[in-house]
Amino acid sequence: MTTRPRALSHIIDLFSVSFVVLFFELVFIRWIAAFVPFVTFFSNLVLIGSFVGMSLGCLASNHRHDWLPRVPRAMLFLVAVSGVIWILVSSGAFDASVDNHDQIFFGTTWQPQNFRGFLVPVELVLSIIFLLIIFIFAGLGQLIGRLFQKIRNRIYAYSSNIAGSLFGIIFFTFLAYLSLPPFWWFLFGFLPLVFLVFRHVKNRTNRVWITLGVTLAFVFALGRGLTGLETFWSPYYRIDYDKKQGTVTVNFIGHQSMFDRNVKGFAYSLPYLFTKDAGLPAIKDVLVIGAGTGNDMAHALMHGVVNVDAVEIDPVIASIGKKDHPNQPYSDPRVRFHIDDGRAFLAKTEKKYDLIVYALVDSLTLHTSYSSVRLESYLFTEEAFRSVKEHLSPQGIFVAYNYYREGWLVVRINNLLKRVFEDDPLVISIPSKDEISDTEPEGNKHTVLMTGNIGAVRGHFERWKHYTLGVTGTGRDGRVGGFGADAQEISEADSRIFPSQVRVTKQIHLPRDDWPFVYLKEPKIPDQNLRMILIILFLSTLCFAYFKPSGPAGISRHFFFLGAGFMLIETLNVVRLSVLFGSTWVVSSIVFSAILIMALLSNIYCLAVHPKNTLPYYAGLVFFLALGGFADVNVLLALPLTSRIMSSIFLFFTPIFFAGVIFASSFEKSKAPNTDFASNVLGVVLGALLESLTLVTGYRFMIWVIMVCYLLSIKNLRLLRRAKILK
Repeated sequence: MTTRPRALSHIIDLFSVSFVVLFFELVFIRWIAAFVPFVTFFSNLVLIGSFVGMSLGCLASNHRHDWLPRVPRAMLFLVAVSGVIWILVSSGAFDASVDNHDQIFFGTTWQPQNFRGFLVPVELVLSIIFLLIIFIFAGLGQLIGRLFQKIRNRIYAYSSNIAGSLFGIIFFTFLAYLSLPPFWWFLFGFLPLVFLVFRHVKNRTNRVWITLGVTLAFVFALGRGLTGLETFWSPYYRIDYDKKQGTVTVNFIGHQSMFDRNVKGFAYSLPYLFTKDAGLPAIKDVLVIGAGTGNDMAHALMHGVVNVDAVEIDPVIASIGKKDHPNQPYSDPRVRFHIDDGRAFLAKTEKKYDLIVYALVDSLTLHTSYSSVRLESYLFTEEAFRSVKEHLSPQGIFVAYNYYREGWLVVRINNLLKRVFEDDPLVISIPSKDEISDTEPEGNKHTVLMTGNIGAVRGHFERWKHYTLGVTGTGRDGRVGGFGADAQEISEADSRIFPSQVRVTKQIHLPRDDWPFVYLKEPKIPDQNLRMILIILFLSTLCFAYFKPSGPAGISRHFFFLGAGFMLIETLNVVRLSVLFGSTWVVSSIVFSAILIMALLSNIYCLAVHPKNTLPYYAGLVFFLALGGFADVNVLLALPLTSRIMSSIFLFFTPIFFAGVIFASSFEKSKAPNTDFASNVLGVVLGALLESLTLVTGYRFMIWVIMVCYLLSIKNLRLLRRAKILK
C-alpha cells in the first residue's frame, strides 16, 4: 500500500525540481544579462552551462556527496558576483572588452573618453559565470538523476520532467507579462526549492534559510537600480530611465534618447524635407518600425502626415515614450500603436505606405538563447526588404537609418537595397562624407539609406550637389532648408548634406532568411565564438573531474545523439516560427511550450502503444524533417493566419512527435535512467555548440546535421541492444 504513494511522491518531487531547473534557467538568462556587461549577446552560455551542470549532476546521482544543499550558496555567490561587476561597471572602474572584428555588438564598439578603469576580456567574465551556473544546476541535476532511478515507470518519470519544465516556462512567461522585477522571480523560484531542500536534505540547518534570505535581500537591492534613475523590467531587458535627461539604457548599454523635435533630431525630418523640396507628393501614410520612445513619429506628425502606424516590440520602452516624450506623439489621434515584431506586422497588414522607416532598429539582445539570431535579424534579409517593397505605394519611399558603426555594414545594406529595388539607394552620412567604404569604420556617424521613389530627390542632388539644413528663428518650427540654399545666409549652425559614394572592394555576403546574420562580417565562426567553445569544453572537462561521477560511467551514445538532434530541431523550429509569427517573447514562449506539449503527447502515445520497433518513427522523422526543412517559408507567410498556424504545426512539430516517440520508447527500456538522461542532456550541449555552424552554412543545412545525429543514434541503438544494456 505504501509503494504507490511513495511513487507519487517521487513524481511530485521530479515535477518540482524540473520546474526549478527550467524556471531558474530563464531567471539567470535575464538576470545575468542585466548586470554583467554585454552578456546579453552571449546568453546561450547560460543555457549551455545549465545543461552541463544538470548532466554532471545526473551522472553523480550515486555519489556520496549531496550537492543540493550547496545550490542556495551557489545562487548567492552568482548574485553577489553579478552585483560586484555591476557596481564596478557603474563606477567606471571596470568594463568588458568585446571583440567586434568579425561581428558588430552595438554598444561595445567604443569606450568613453573619460574611462579610466580596467578593461577585462569578456571571455574571463563569461568563464566565471559559466562555472557558477554549472555548480547551481549540478545540485538540481543530481536530484533529478536520483528520482529517475526511484521511479520504476520511466515514461511516467520523463512525463513528470517535461510537465515541470512546461510549467516553469508558463509561470516565468506570466511574470514577464506582468513586468515584475527580479525579486519576485527569485521569491517564486525559491518556494519549490525550499520544498525540495526540506524533503531531501537530511541535515537541514538554518544556513539554508539564511542563505536564501540574504540572496533575496541582494536581489531586491540590486533590482532597485541606480540612484536617480527609474528601473523597469520589460520581457527583454532591464531598463534604466533617466527622466531628467530623457535617456533609456538597456542592460547597461545606451539605447535611446527622447528630445523635443524643435530642438534636436533634424535628421529624422530628412525624408519629409527632401520629398517636399524635390516637388514630390506629400507623405501621408507612414509606417515606423522600431518606434521606441517616439522621436520618429514626432517628426512625422510635425510634417503633416495623415496616418502613422507605430510598431515597437518592447512595451515598456513604448510606455516611457507615451508618458514622457515632450511632443507626446503617442497621444496624437493620427498614431496607431502596435506591440509587435516589424516583420510580423508586415505579414499581417495589407496597407500601402508612402513612407516606411526602419527607425534605429538595434535590439541589443538575442532572439532566444537557443540561436545566434538577434531580435531584429529578420528585418535585414532580402525577403524582409521585398516585403517592405510590396507595402510601398507607387510613390513610396523606404528609409533605414542608424549608427551602423562599420562601413561594411552600410555597404551590405546598400547592396541589399540595390538588389531588391533594382536601383542605387541614396546613402547619406551625418556629418556628411564623400565616401563610405567597406574597409573603413563609420564610427559614431548617423547613416541614412533611402530608396524607392527617389528619382526627383536624386536629380536635385545631382543639380545642387547638397541640401542645406538650417536652424533659425524663422520658417516652420524654426527649421529652414533646401537644395542649393546658401548656408551662410541661414545660420552658422547649418549642415550641408550630400550623398556619399559607396565603395566596394570585395563581395559582401547578403543576408537571407536562411542566413540572417546581418551583423556578421562574413560567413564564418568568429574568433570570439571559437575561443568560447574551447573555454566551454575546457571548463566542462574540469568540472567533470571535480564532480567525479560514480555508478555507470559510460555515456550512452544513443541518447547522446538523440539529445543533439533534438536540440537542433528545437533551434530550427524557433528560428523558422519567428519568421512566420514574429521574434517577440510571446512567440518564443509559445513555441517552447508547444515543443514540450508535443513531447508529452509522444509519451502518452508510447504509454498506449509501446512501440517495439523505432525504425518507422525514424523514417517519419527524416521525411518530415526534409518536408519542413526545404519548404518555402515565404509561401507559408502568404497564407491566412489560421492556415499558417495549421501548416506550421504539421510541418515543424510533427518531427518533434517522432523524435519524442524514439526517445520515450528507448528511455522506457533503460536500466540506467540517470546515465541515459545525463547522456541526452550532454547531447543537447553538443547541439547548442553545433548551432554555431549556422553562422557559416545557414539554417537549412542543419537539416543534414540533424539527420546525421539521428542516424548515428540508430547505429548505437543496435550496439546497445547487442551488449544487453537496453532490455
